[in-house]
Amino acid sequence: STLGDLLFSLPALDALRAGLPDVNLTSVVPAPYVELLSTTKLVDRIIPRGGEGWRPTARLLGELRSARYEVAVCFSQSRGSLLQAFACGARRRVGFDNSRWAFLLTEQVRREGPPSLANNLRLVEHLGCPPRQRDYLGFIQSTAEHKTQAITLLRNVGIAEAPFAVIGRLLIAALAGIG
Repeated sequence: STLGDLLFSLPALDALRAGLPDVNLTSVVPAPYVELLSTTKLVDRIIPRGGEGWRPTARLLGELRSARYEVAVCFSQSRGSLLQAFACGARRRVGFDNSRWAFLLTEQVRREGPPSLANNLRLVEHLGCPPRQRDYLGFIQSTAEHKTQAITLLRNVGIAEAPFAVIGRLLIAALAGIG
């Protein structure tokens, strides 16, 4: 899932942030995940990827191209992500070796098995940034407002209050002892 891919990228973004403290990090994520990524403070800029069709895609590619990035790291193997990396004009485009679109990369790193946190960490290690953490626990910080919104949403659909975690396409909340 896209949510899982985002979670798998958090420790890798942390390694990039620690290993390259003076670099301006930008992340392109689906629009519903912008707020989630912004709670981590791991990147300087988040560009929402939204909308279907050629106009939103052309707008995004133009924005990426105008930024003049030096390095693009592709945690995703999707055609769209690799085309975005290529279109941004970065001299170094690092991603996994087993995508049909890997020819768009300048540096390929072996991916082992399905998408995973370990694979993403291999990408940033390739760039000389050792991971500080090998799990994604603690990166997402929910605010009191997030918790209130989650509690209200759950109450509105009749879910009883008890300690639990909710993970869904548009909502992440870790609630313990609410009430």
